[in-house]
Amino acid sequence: MNVRPLNPCIGAEITDIDLKDTSSSEMEAVEAAFAEHLVLVFRDQTLSPAELLDLTNRFGGPSETPYLTGMPDYPDVVPVIKEAAELSEHTFGAGWHTDFTFQEQPPSRTLLYAIDMPSTGDDTLYCNLYRAFEALTPAMQNSLSEMNAVHSAVRSYGPKAILKDHMENMTITNDEQTPDLMQHPVIRLHPVTKMPALWVNPTYTINFEDMTEAESTPPCLII
Repeated sequence: MNVRPLNPCIGAEITDIDLKDTSSSEMEAVEAAFAEHLVLVFRDQTLSPAELLDLTNRFGGPSETPYLTGMPDYPDVVPVIKEAAELSEHTFGAGWHTDFTFQEQPPSRTLLYAIDMPSTGDDTLYCNLYRAFEALTPAMQNSLSEMNAVHSAVRSYGPKAILKDHMENMTITNDEQTPDLMQHPVIRLHPVTKMPALWVNPTYTINFEDMTEAESTPPCLII
């Protein structure tokens, strides 16, 4: 097993490993690499839905995936589909986000398994929220460390959300009522590295606690 950093900021490629048959020592090494590099790439893997779910279980098990329809025999495996002939310009998950921060216990990671990809334009982008925190002034770091933010699924999956109308080959269910609000610290410490990260996102973070949405939105940010 070999770990090759992709750049100094984020991401590593892991080779010489078969995710269908990993030893305990390999899984420990993968966990260490995940804590260090935040995003891991495993190329040339062949996984059935059952094998993907088995791998998920080795990483701690699947979390609840509300609003999204999984495979008939594997409801925890959610197909993300964008066909070339679709008329909509929208792509599922295209907005900057951390998955499901509207939940009380959001998932610790997401497993994406690419099966059919275009030759160009298929990038999935990531950002290092440690670096986002480090880029703040000390005064802003101290101020935000005392604050909570309110998260909600209302923009994507609320009664009036239109995301489902743009997904031509995916089944998404809107909430019939306004989704619950969930509060999380604006600055979170990683449970393994203990490093602080800026933990807000424009998809699910609605406002800062005890502030209006308008007061919480920088003048330059358009959602």
